[in-house]
Amino acid sequence: MNIAILLSINSLILLLFSINFLFLSNTYANLTQGSNMDIHLASTNDTFTESESRIPPSFSDTEETSIMANNETSQEAKTLQSQAPYIENVIKTKFENKNSSSTSSSNVSQFYLFRNNYLSEWERFSFQSNVETLINENSTQGYGIFTERNSNIFNTSQRVLLYIEPIGFKHEPIIDTKGNKLYLTNITTLITMADDQGNEVPSIEDIQNYTFKSHNKITELYLSIDLDLTSRLPPGNYVINYNLIDEISKEDFDIQKNITIS
Repeated sequence: MNIAILLSINSLILLLFSINFLFLSNTYANLTQGSNMDIHLASTNDTFTESESRIPPSFSDTEETSIMANNETSQEAKTLQSQAPYIENVIKTKFENKNSSSTSSSNVSQFYLFRNNYLSEWERFSFQSNVETLINENSTQGYGIFTERNSNIFNTSQRVLLYIEPIGFKHEPIIDTKGNKLYLTNITTLITMADDQGNEVPSIEDIQNYTFKSHNKITELYLSIDLDLTSRLPPGNYVINYNLIDEISKEDFDIQKNITIS
């Protein structure tokens, strides 16, 4: 065959191949540009690799929009956002409390250690009074809670009320009917009265007993000793003597209060 004819055929084949390649390239480019997929494929040396996401121009030119479907949902989202710091704080607190449980147990152990040392020193105290004062009627509400009376003048229709905080009393271990171990505290008060000449007033004489059974040794104890001036005493100055006896240790002490009957 003539060489010129062969060259012409080869040239024609190359031309057709080039046209086909250009047609395929344009078609692929159009498909790539027209796709709405976030991820597209790019061809390089017959190997397909993942390229960067393609965002349509219509989306890149607009502002950020909420994904909420309506105003109500949007309001709920704002509420949750405003509560986020509070929720985070609650979660953090619970986590910290869980981690501090061992520390709390250690603090409780230290408390019992300090209390046992305190009770050991308590046994060395003599039976005595820490606080002793005349108070208003119906003013006692608990340990250390009272209203102090601003006068020691009474009439025979009134009651004399003495508030006392005894210390140094002892505790006796006992077993109750159910087999529980308890601690008994037992204090007796003898009340007498004398006039300013030292003569005893027989009509004013009283014995009051205070018994407490507790699961732990109590130390914060108060007594509200009530004396009723029912007899027709002549006006004048008097001395009330309170003799307190610890029935367990058999120790005792006296408290004296001067009053005037008008």
